[in-house]
Amino acid sequence: MLNITASYAYPFFKWHSEDPKIKISLLTPEFLREGDKVFIVGKIKNTSNIELTGQTQLQITNYLSGTSVDGWFTNSFPVQYFTVPANDSVLVHFPIQVPYSFYNTVKSTLFIKYNQYTDSTATILPVYTNRAFIQQTLLYNFQQKNNYTANLDSLLQISNESISPIALAIGLNRIPYYAIQKRLKELISSNREQPIDKALQIVAGSLLNRKETFISSITTEKKQESQFSVTNLGHFDTIQKNIQHPLTDYYLRELRLLQQPNGSFYKDNNATTTLLNAKILYLLACSYSLNHHHHNIQQSITNLIQPGINGLNQQFSNPSATNTFTSLYCLFSKATFQFVTKFSNTDSLQLQFLKQKASNLSFHEQALLAVTLQQCNDTDVVFKTIIKRLITKTNFGETNTLTHAYILQLIQKNPALFSTNFINTYLQNISNNFLKSASVDRFSTVITGASLLSFAANNPFNITANINNTAFAFRENSIQEIPIQQLENSPVKMQLNLPTKSGNDWYGNFQWQYLQNVDNIPGKLTNQAIKISKKFFVKNPSKENIWETYQSKETLHIGDTVMIEIGVQSNHTITNCLLTDNFPSCIKIYRLASNIETHTNSGIYSGFQYKLNVTSTKQIIRYYGIITTPGQFSGGIATIQEDEEKMSYAAPTLIQVAEHK
Repeated sequence: MLNITASYAYPFFKWHSEDPKIKISLLTPEFLREGDKVFIVGKIKNTSNIELTGQTQLQITNYLSGTSVDGWFTNSFPVQYFTVPANDSVLVHFPIQVPYSFYNTVKSTLFIKYNQYTDSTATILPVYTNRAFIQQTLLYNFQQKNNYTANLDSLLQISNESISPIALAIGLNRIPYYAIQKRLKELISSNREQPIDKALQIVAGSLLNRKETFISSITTEKKQESQFSVTNLGHFDTIQKNIQHPLTDYYLRELRLLQQPNGSFYKDNNATTTLLNAKILYLLACSYSLNHHHHNIQQSITNLIQPGINGLNQQFSNPSATNTFTSLYCLFSKATFQFVTKFSNTDSLQLQFLKQKASNLSFHEQALLAVTLQQCNDTDVVFKTIIKRLITKTNFGETNTLTHAYILQLIQKNPALFSTNFINTYLQNISNNFLKSASVDRFSTVITGASLLSFAANNPFNITANINNTAFAFRENSIQEIPIQQLENSPVKMQLNLPTKSGNDWYGNFQWQYLQNVDNIPGKLTNQAIKISKKFFVKNPSKENIWETYQSKETLHIGDTVMIEIGVQSNHTITNCLLTDNFPSCIKIYRLASNIETHTNSGIYSGFQYKLNVTSTKQIIRYYGIITTPGQFSGGIATIQEDEEKMSYAAPTLIQVAEHK
């Protein structure tokens, strides 16, 4: 995969010369990591028949601003003299130490002067962190007031020397956006085997990957004089792009294995399984619409729905196997997936029968009937009568969460039938109920969450706020990055200018991103369910296929072959975790782990990302490299991520590479 010459292991080797008598080049690693002590090496080659003497100078500058950072990098011997014999070459070593909390790209320039002649060559080096990436979120509710004070003591730990702040952003919404996402993510990572659970996980995963219903991670743009100028500071943009297909495909395959020859997802044939089959088909129909950009996923869903409809028709035709609610839900599901099949005559007759007895149905059944009629574009007298009852009889203390979700779907499709005050009041109450109902069943969580996210995506508001006397503009369903220097003190005072027609209650979240030394990460931020380890091995050159464990600070040499081994184990099965490993800058990787989907991370780290399922059986991932650069280096942090705020870490090993063999 990567070619490394046997004669020289440095990854960069490019001659530069304006004079045919002498050639110069810079030998450096591909990147630098904070805290590393590195030798930047200049190679000078004399092609003439006489000895040459002269002077070299190394200069390190901020690549974006062009300003000198020699002092930051402890470039204490920037000027050195050289003598090169005829037709020979010499190396000139410049020791530097990469500062902490510096994540810009630098330009390393080697100047040379001999006799009356001058020349130079340069290399561009990104600087990466040696700390763990942490994200914390603080949720808040404005509770009917335009002024709000947020206490950020738990987040603003700038005085802690192990912490380097990166970004802080604030989101404002009329729904508990982040709380919904958190519950959906918890549902995805849960290990449940029932068919209904697989269908719920498919919808939850699809919802989280809809851009209009997903708060993306904080990113910063390159700024000319900004210390934190690296783009894509968060890990989670990568996850957002890459987690879609594996999750959806994984649960679709599992659900396919559970589907019976008759199309049912359960072996038993009774009223309970009929209702569960109807719910599964409804969830699949929701997933179909959520994946409108992924035709292969839609086809997989269609392949499940078509036999499922046949099985449901067989169960639905058995009067003893269905009650009024089950019949109603079967019709509701079939109305939702009419993109696959139209109503049969039996379905139409059954719907007319339910319309005739609408006044005798329960409040929940009436809401479900109204949504079914809405799907069929049947909005005659019965539909409007039900709407009037829903408006006048809604009691948030007694009505279950799922009923609210169906009513919210009615509001979205028929806003003209509801007053603005009713819509705002309804949105606030269903949001508050969602937050309070920690024990809400999984089906209600997904359907209610989907309804709320869909409403927010289709009805955005623009908001302005004054935060610590600075004005900021917000758009609902997005987050606004706040300059850290404006939030150095806690509490933070916010004054909102809310739209007059938006209602009174607003929800928000502070998302705080920072870098922290692994040894100082609080236990509450570490996922105790996953164990991760990282070890280094060195190949014994005198014994074939013998690898010896590397002990911290042992001396390695340029050209040594090393193996990095990462072990991962969990106390329960976790689907589609993301493992990020950050290798040391002194290594050139030449072979990666096989059979694992890999993504190169171009953010604040330099390493590889592996997507894998974590089980109770310890999994080992290995990759190999060659030592290329002298100095003292961090072995890099390994991180396993189940969720933004559920991560485990393996601390780096200190690696010592001798300047000479």
